Order: sequence, then structure tokens, then C-alpha cells
Amino acid sequence: MAFYREAYMPNPLRTELVAQCRARLPYEACGVIYGLAEGGRIEAAGFSLVRNVSASPETSFRFEADDWIRVWYDMQKNQRNLVGFFHSHPSGSCLPSRADGEGWIGAGSYWIVDLSDGSGQLHAYGRTADRGWYAIPLAGSPPASDG
Repeated sequence: MAFYREAYMPNPLRTELVAQCRARLPYEACGVIYGLAEGGRIEAAGFSLVRNVSASPETSFRFEADDWIRVWYDMQKNQRNLVGFFHSHPSGSCLPSRADGEGWIGAGSYWIVDLSDGSGQLHAYGRTADRGWYAIPLAGSPPASDG
């Protein structure tokens, strides 16, 4: 299981992700994040929404199977690497919920768009070997180069 020390998402991509999640209020939005994950760092290059078919979409999410398959094949066709999953929390905590932990498939990182206070804060998480959550520091602009 990879341990991520930091994650980077360009500010325009972050703005678009938050906007797409807000557009689906009062329901949770969900999907995947693609990019690069190496050397303990995640670099998000884009995202794809997956339709939420939860019986209670205001408080939970579940990928619609055909849409998830379409997104997966689209990522493969375009040589994109899955680096994480995301969903929004229209209300409540920015932390992963118990249901989030139970539904986690064990791959990549886990991103939550917190819409509870209207600000649209983005949070990234990873899992430890004992299935605990840890926060991944998130940057919105590239690190300064040493040259």
C-alpha cells in the first residue's frame, strides 16, 4: 500500500471539481481522479464524474456500474492512471465517514469536497496498513523548482 506525502491539484482543476460538485447539490457527487502517483506524491491531471445511484444520494454515494465501466475504459483508452476517488459532502464533516471506510476498495487516494460551509474545501486522504485514515497535504500550485 502506497504512502502519499503530498498531493497536488492545479487550482483551475480544483475550481472545476468544486463547481461540478456544487452543481449536483443537494446530492453527493462522485467520481475518479487521474494523473500520476509516484515517489509518495500524487499529481492530479483531471477527473471524471460517475453517476451516483445511491438510494440516499443526499448522504451517500454509489457508482452507477455502466457509468463506472465507461469512465474506466475511457481512462484506459486515453492512457490515464487512476490515482484516487472523490465524492462531495454536502453537509457534515470533511473527514471520511464510517461508510466511506467500509466502501473503500483499497486503491489510490480518497478525496472529499467539503461543501458544508459553502467554501468548497478539498481534502485528500490515504489509508494505513491497519485501515486508518491519514490526511495527505494538498497543494494547489506546483512546488518551486531548485533551478
